[in-house]
Amino acid sequence: MCWTVRPDSALRGLCYPKGVVELSGLESEAQRVERVLLSLPELELRVNWLLDQFERWPTSTIAARLDELFSMHLPDEFFAETEDITREGIIGGYIHGNEPSHHVAYLYNWTDQPWKTQERVRMILKHQYHPTPDGLGGNDDCGQMSAWYLFSALGFYPVAPGSGQYALGSPLVKTAVLKLENGRTLTIEAKNQSEKNVYVNRVLLNGRALDRTYLTFEQIMNGGKIVFEMTSYVLDGVD
Repeated sequence: MCWTVRPDSALRGLCYPKGVVELSGLESEAQRVERVLLSLPELELRVNWLLDQFERWPTSTIAARLDELFSMHLPDEFFAETEDITREGIIGGYIHGNEPSHHVAYLYNWTDQPWKTQERVRMILKHQYHPTPDGLGGNDDCGQMSAWYLFSALGFYPVAPGSGQYALGSPLVKTAVLKLENGRTLTIEAKNQSEKNVYVNRVLLNGRALDRTYLTFEQIMNGGKIVFEMTSYVLDGVD
């Protein structure tokens, strides 16, 4: 007996033990998720099952779950035995000090509240990075903590490396010029940039407004100019 993901899922054809993934009437959804992850024997099955659950949720539900992650309390016992994670690198249940979590703040871009990516990214930039010997909230494994800062300060981040897409966030810089390996340059400008203007009103790529929440690798390598028009408030109807 097995439980298979729904037919229209991108993961169709995968099969899980039926008794493992069904919801018991005596447990909450959170308890079910924890039980399933502990029960599935292979990491690939765990990841694929979580991705399928993500597909099933409405975008508003995904945003609400992300809100819970950033606002919950994570007890010390969950990281007491780790050498790389400390309380300083944790925001709610989000662990910025552990690099596999670095894409999480950008996931709001796949919901009906992408402005929360802008808000979270600027908050992380402000509170998790300091110009002191202990200024990082975790171990800078292979430079990933620093790479997250650099990408996010420029206004975009490769949530899924290899996809060719860079999710838009909220730039910290006012201006920056990237000298690309093909000899071209990419100029980034954040108009009305300030500590309180963390929200993006509009993004212009070479003078044309972007109608999506990501840049492509080709657009970056083609060079030119990206302009972020910043504001201090969330615009109604932004999607």
